[in-house]
Amino acid sequence: MSEILEILSENARATPAEIATLLGLSEEDVAREIKDLEDSGVIKKYITLINWEKLEGSYVFAVIELKVSLQRKTGYDSVAERIARFSEVDSVRLISGDHDLQITVRGKSMKDVAFFVAEKIATWMGFNRPALISY
Repeated sequence: MSEILEILSENARATPAEIATLLGLSEEDVAREIKDLEDSGVIKKYITLINWEKLEGSYVFAVIELKVSLQRKTGYDSVAERIARFSEVDSVRLISGDHDLQITVRGKSMKDVAFFVAEKIATWMGFNRPALISY
């Protein structure tokens, strides 16, 4: 199982046939194992890693640290998952120290990044109030 996950983490487009060949397993066993991993939530989704620098136009990235005051029955993982759903968010990390989460935000300009923080992250606190965030 862990070998299949390692292969998929490097190449999410690897087919069960390719994985089976690499591991010396049957294609059916690999396909069944992948389906079980998806059904159990071990594999949550497949993503595409984009090299934005190769595209026309330029992007800016900002690293923002957030302090999160958790509400009852809300953990850092659920807050991080909600933040990660924003298309502007490139990554979310749990950190130690004065802040709890570090997010990397992508925008076409610093103005876009500032707008995202002001309009989405700051106002998100009012949506079902899952956490109080300061930055």
